[in-house]
Amino acid sequence: MWLADLDLRYRSILGSRFLAGADATFELLGRSAVDFPADGNPEHVFVAASRRAAAGEASECDFSFRGRLYRACLEPRLDDEGCVVGILGVAYDVTDRRRVAELLSNEVRFDALTGLPNKRVFQDRLSQEIEHCERTRERFAVLFVDIDRFRSVNEALGHNIGDLFLQTVSERLRLAAGEQALLARFGGDQFVILMQTDSDGASAHVLAHAIVDEFSRPIIVNAREIYATVSIGLTIAPDDAIEADRIIGNAGTALHDAKDLGGNGVRRYDSRRRDRASDRFAIETDLRRTVGVDERLTDLASEGFLLHYQPIVAASDERVVGAEALIRWNHPLRKLVPPDAFIPLAEQTGLILKIGEWVFRTALLQLRAWDGAGIRVDRLAINISARQFHHSNLVETVERLLAETGVAPGRVELELTETVVMRDVDATIVTLSRLKALGVHLSIDDFGTGYSSLSYLKRFPIDTLKIDRSFTRDASNGAADAAIVATIVSLGHNLQKRVVAEGVETRGQIDFLRSVGCDELQGFYFSRPLPTADFVNFFRNPTQGRVPAKRVRRRVRAFPGQLLPLD
Repeated sequence: MWLADLDLRYRSILGSRFLAGADATFELLGRSAVDFPADGNPEHVFVAASRRAAAGEASECDFSFRGRLYRACLEPRLDDEGCVVGILGVAYDVTDRRRVAELLSNEVRFDALTGLPNKRVFQDRLSQEIEHCERTRERFAVLFVDIDRFRSVNEALGHNIGDLFLQTVSERLRLAAGEQALLARFGGDQFVILMQTDSDGASAHVLAHAIVDEFSRPIIVNAREIYATVSIGLTIAPDDAIEADRIIGNAGTALHDAKDLGGNGVRRYDSRRRDRASDRFAIETDLRRTVGVDERLTDLASEGFLLHYQPIVAASDERVVGAEALIRWNHPLRKLVPPDAFIPLAEQTGLILKIGEWVFRTALLQLRAWDGAGIRVDRLAINISARQFHHSNLVETVERLLAETGVAPGRVELELTETVVMRDVDATIVTLSRLKALGVHLSIDDFGTGYSSLSYLKRFPIDTLKIDRSFTRDASNGAADAAIVATIVSLGHNLQKRVVAEGVETRGQIDFLRSVGCDELQGFYFSRPLPTADFVNFFRNPTQGRVPAKRVRRRVRAFPGQLLPLD
């Protein structure tokens, strides 16, 4: 043998495992590398490493022996003249270490619950796909799959069933996606699919709709049928984007669109949606910067916020009996920002608490200013958002501002939507009762569009029902809407409540509303929401300048706000 003349010695750190003998060095003396541990195989990796060491080169190798994994480090032993006279080898049992490393690798790259590749693997594959696309211009698709109302499964059946449910869902998705696509769990109840697609993305659309159809069948978990639907957001690269963050963001945006439409469907990314999202983000940033994040109340008038007031008139003689305060934002760059563009953001961010308090204070001060100028507005309506109403300090804030401004509580009406008052009914009754005890009036705005229960309505200390404009619009020429309006008026009167119709725009609507006994009217027929000075002019001469609603809408613009001086 080629090592027969060398003094070949092996020293095993774990000799008992390596040779199952007590004296590993003794048993290795005189043994050939081909005999041990190669078992006569001259091509074994250990033999190759021994040859390199015999040639004077230190070498390492991994090999299996008697069911264990080893790593051997071999070094040549040289005499005084530099000639190789032997090999010194150290072998380590790395079986357990290798298994732990494999488990850790799996944990890093695979989801523990479903066994699917995880977000990290998806991102790595996405980067590879982008590089391939940039070279070949071949299209690929990313599908974001989200289980609709998955939270209800956990809440109703428990998290153990929820986990089994997710495992079954992942298997169903894996079968639908096939072997050519990458299916990964992105997190929670969200999955993502990366796949090649044709020039128009048709195959991706086909797969997405097939997945939606697949979930029309119940999912069986522990002999229990669970019905679930999925929403899917779809984006195509490079058509929609080619950067990884944009691709993921686009798929997420499309998914939100699918959710907004009620779920159980597929939406392709629409670039206009991103533009709207970008604009929304910019408005939110400006709103945070303008209103501020601390709790101190600032004068928002200096930041372009102002109040307009829409007159409320008596149905009998059309005299002004009240007004509704409505906030406006005259942005230095965007000019007049519509309320529906910033109020929902203020609600989500919590800034509505500061804005709402500023609106309340400003409106009460304006009422005092009108009194001083001889303008007697009997009742001022102020909208209260969901976040304001359910905030613990609402009643104390209203009481404090009434005391600070000296306005009689009976001249203030707080407007709440049906959705607000029907959330946690028992707590709502407590809050409404406390507000009512202060002496303020309470009204339900947009009545008829929510889900009020008549059994609860009689328990609420409400003074006014405001009929939503969607019913008023066609009440004079539509039998169904006319019946609804007449029913609401009758219901309100039977419960000893005032009834106000919003959205009045034509003389025909006025005549009808009078005929069914509606108490008060509000709408563009009489006036759009007006800045302070214009409201005063309207109050003094309510018939001057009255124009058809369509002309009013075209003339809407930003007006500077002002408070009349207190004399």
